[in-house]
Amino acid sequence: MRPALRRDREAALGFFAAGPELVRARRLRHGVRARVMDAGTYRRLVAAEVEPVIGPVGAARPGAAPRGEG
Repeated sequence: MRPALRRDREAALGFFAAGPELVRARRLRHGVRARVMDAGTYRRLVAAEVEPVIGPVGAARPGAAPRGEG
């Protein structure tokens, strides 16, 4: 029983680090005080972080060709 509990605990900690903890860190890094963010706000925060590195990003349209292929 203990190995299964240890595995479940490790999985839960991994989920927290990859999910809520990451969202909270991003929210605080951008000075967003709201504890709950809508999807659009989260997308804008991610875009603000990656655009200086990879250039402008936009919402992908269903059926649109990837950049440079259309």
